[in-house]
Amino acid sequence: MANYYNVIESQKALESLLMKKMTEFEKQLKASIPGSNVSVAGLYDEFNCFKDHVWSILSLLRQQISDLNQVVDNIEMRHRRKYLLFNGVPEEPNEDLSNSISDICNNKLGIRDVTKDKIIACHRLGKHSEGKHRPVLVRFVDLNLKTAVWKKKASLKGSSFVLSEFLTHQRQSLFLLARKRLGMKNCWTLDGNIIAKLPDGTRHRIDTEESLSKLTVNTDVTAEAPSSGNQDSSSGYNSKPKRAVRAKK
Repeated sequence: MANYYNVIESQKALESLLMKKMTEFEKQLKASIPGSNVSVAGLYDEFNCFKDHVWSILSLLRQQISDLNQVVDNIEMRHRRKYLLFNGVPEEPNEDLSNSISDICNNKLGIRDVTKDKIIACHRLGKHSEGKHRPVLVRFVDLNLKTAVWKKKASLKGSSFVLSEFLTHQRQSLFLLARKRLGMKNCWTLDGNIIAKLPDGTRHRIDTEESLSKLTVNTDVTAEAPSSGNQDSSSGYNSKPKRAVRAKK
């Protein structure tokens, strides 16, 4: 993903530099036109034609990169479907996170099917910071169990725990933007998809910033201020999950 983002930045830098140079050349060309000099005027027309051609190529390149971005993001999100982030789990020396997560699922969510052997991977994200509890990334044995846990997230309301999906960097940014524009209560995620509810009661899936903009053009929604209660928003951690280490038989 790092190489992909480098390509995007390089494309933006190249586009910016090219447009800057063309603008400078256009200014020089205009300044050098001696009245009604036909040859220079023809050169100016050729320059405009060239500029339009370059712009069409850059637009096509931008669209291709955007399409590639969507494909890569979908693949990455598919890989994360069995993961959930548990926020607010107290950190303890020599902690048994799998046991802590299964206790939360059993006692707080009422899902007795979650046992330690149903958790493939379980570890904290980020660097340790005194006084703060790092989120716990959990990978369940199958998608059905993960979905069952996710659907019970409302049971954590009022507790210190917050449950969120493990979104990619792109979806996390889009999700936060959607909540900012449409309101926190009007946006949520399900299986990595961003869902928005409009004032007329209709629900829409948001895949890109363009699709979000189309929804908000004629939508009169006042975004609420962020609350401190339990929300199903992602905590902002979107690094790649570690591979699970299986015990030798």
